[in-house]
Amino acid sequence: CGLVPAGGSCSQRQNLGGVRVSGLEADLQYAPSPLWQFSLSYLLTDTEITSAPGNPLVEGRSLAQSPLHQGSAKGTFLAPSDRWDTSLIARYV
Repeated sequence: CGLVPAGGSCSQRQNLGGVRVSGLEADLQYAPSPLWQFSLSYLLTDTEITSAPGNPLVEGRSLAQSPLHQGSAKGTFLAPSDRWDTSLIARYV
């Protein structure tokens, strides 16, 4: 890590030898009128570290920054003039 001041901490990222990733994605869209559109989406991502030559203790664990569940909801109003529209989006990670 080089020079670390007193009371500091050091972390290093290392490449993995292999990972397994599988998942499922679903999307639902609904337009109750020509002016309104709504959509929901869901993503399931299952990950596993299959090989880590530099740190075998992490083998069998999930990838650190890959959430198991993700989702979003979106509502859009389409202006009758076709010059603009506005959307509101909410995301869960």
